[in-house]
Amino acid sequence: MKKTITLLAASSCIAIYAFADFRIDFSKIRHWSGKGDREAALVVQFLDDYERKAYVWGFRWQEGEEPTGEEMIRKIAAESTDICALVQLTGVYGSTLDGIGYSARNSILDHISYDFEGAADDPYIMFDFFSPNLMMGQHTAPGDEAQQMCNDAIAKAKTTNIIEHPLNYTEFGYPAYDYDWWQADETSSEMRWNAGWYSGYWSYWLGNKGMDSSEYSYSGLGMTSVKLKDGDVNAWKFMPLDGPVNPDDFIDGTSGATIPWAEVVDYDHFEASSSEAIFIEDHAPEEVEIYDIQGRYVGKYHAGERYDLPSGIYVAKRGTKAVKFFKK
Repeated sequence: MKKTITLLAASSCIAIYAFADFRIDFSKIRHWSGKGDREAALVVQFLDDYERKAYVWGFRWQEGEEPTGEEMIRKIAAESTDICALVQLTGVYGSTLDGIGYSARNSILDHISYDFEGAADDPYIMFDFFSPNLMMGQHTAPGDEAQQMCNDAIAKAKTTNIIEHPLNYTEFGYPAYDYDWWQADETSSEMRWNAGWYSGYWSYWLGNKGMDSSEYSYSGLGMTSVKLKDGDVNAWKFMPLDGPVNPDDFIDGTSGATIPWAEVVDYDHFEASSSEAIFIEDHAPEEVEIYDIQGRYVGKYHAGERYDLPSGIYVAKRGTKAVKFFKK
């Protein structure tokens, strides 16, 4: 049965937003991924019924390396406990960022599903699920297997934090731009998800740490093509495309309705209210093995004990279960 997707109209969203201007303070970034003396910031702003915030993560790399915007997203997701993404290879120029989720321990991944019936019935989607659309370069079709392929991608993401969209350019010759049908059955102020292409999309903005957010420029390149420089800011905000649009809200007539940046910049995420110690969820006397993010063994702790560890990202393992966490 086809699911109806509703999104706040652009006009109502603008009424909710306050026009704001912020500058990213790199010294306040608490969530870092990668290593090196070069730094860039990732900013993510969702569009939903909850508080408007610009969440910030940091990314580091070594001098001489040339990471891309896509590499930053992937590295941060891989090493983070609270951001995940839906990514699709869409052509020879690389990948598209289709969806972003934010939640403690990436619990939003337990609530994301793919609506195959809705996608197959969507008149905007040129990808043909049952007979290749040769005019678009599609050379094969997944048929009813599409649902299981997408289910498997979501399941795998629970270990990688990246949903690799399987209906992509490489496999089918033309990608299924069906991101509107990757939806969460539950969201909250601390469990957020936006995905879309026709009802709304993730817009990509470029700046640096010396700029106010109002100075960020709409990227003419995809994240695979953007090369990072020391001090760069890569900012993503979800933009609606299904509501009334004021002509004054267009960016050079190309990027859709503008949603201003939020007034609140969140550097802390979930750790703002957490204790300095990390506890395992239950208090059984079983031992928990702790590893650093590089996989090096740190030590053993009993469930419920304080993990007296230096600041960083760790993995707690008990039996077949593993939990990644950030220690302030």
